[in-house]
Amino acid sequence: MPQEIAIKSLHLEYRLWIAELNFDINLIRIFNDRLLEIGEENKSAETKKKLEDLEKKFGISRDTIDSLRHRMHLEKMNLAAIARENAKPGLKISIPENYAYIRNDFFEFRISFNDLKSEFLRFESHAS
Repeated sequence: MPQEIAIKSLHLEYRLWIAELNFDINLIRIFNDRLLEIGEENKSAETKKKLEDLEKKFGISRDTIDSLRHRMHLEKMNLAAIARENAKPGLKISIPENYAYIRNDFFEFRISFNDLKSEFLRFESHAS
């Protein structure tokens, strides 16, 4: 028998993940602002290369966030539609097939973005 989950719990999980990704977008904006400041303060070729590398990585992260948020939003909307159509309390559904893919992609992103944040913070502390 397929594993089941409460539809409201799954909907909440997507909402929380989307909120985390929105927070990461704000972090990327702040980090990019700081990269601009560092670039204005230090014009060395080595610093310029590192700045370009980090800007590129932040751009890739932003693209990943946009893709993940889009996928999650679609799933969240599908869940809301199912819940509206079957308005009984405690409604459970089979775990959607693509849930595992989205979940894995989200947690892989979490790991890679945490690594990128650490890389940025190490660079920033040495550039100050």
